[in-house]
Amino acid sequence: PARRLALARPLVLAKLDGQTRLLARAQEARPDLRLPLTAALEAIAARKELARTADLAGLLGCEGAAAAAYFEAFAALFSPTLGMQGRNRRPPKDPVNAALSLGYTLLTHAAVRAAAQVGLDPLLGFLHAPAFGRPALACDLVEPVRCHVDELVWRLFAERRLRPEGFRTEPSGCLMGKAARETFYGAFEEELAALPRLLRQMASGLARELRAVPLPEWLGC
Repeated sequence: PARRLALARPLVLAKLDGQTRLLARAQEARPDLRLPLTAALEAIAARKELARTADLAGLLGCEGAAAAAYFEAFAALFSPTLGMQGRNRRPPKDPVNAALSLGYTLLTHAAVRAAAQVGLDPLLGFLHAPAFGRPALACDLVEPVRCHVDELVWRLFAERRLRPEGFRTEPSGCLMGKAARETFYGAFEEELAALPRLLRQMASGLARELRAVPLPEWLGC
């Protein structure tokens, strides 16, 4: 448990740092939203301070509380016509969440490849507990870089490269149309091309750290 906590804590702190940077940039771009953005930044800062000394359960609690504050403020950056009221998934209920889910999925696939390339099992995580069908380690690696997808989605809607008419709502959730998918894939590949390489660097650093831990004497190695 202590080892797991030591590896999980930097992931959460890095994620909170990314959220802070994005909301700080949003403050500059949207002075009309200074009040909700400032409140979210203060909430995240408080949770970050607690996360530095929390146990694993407390760390997860800090991450969850910070995410709630973050997405409440993040939702304010979008037009009310998009119906974005916070993070939702499985299925996403609005165009913004549909775009976020697609971006996170692309990141997770890249993280699975990155982990496998350096000899790590993508299913065995430290922050995320292993669960059937979930690449827990890949989910771990993605946490610090989610904010890059968030910023891309914000920019695509702000620049009207993604629009409400590019999505449709069905009983299964909000779905992205073909033209919107092409726009999103093109922007992701062009503007976030460095992220797969960053994920490989993170996975490689984790592998080196794990291999540096001495094996127990009773293993006879």
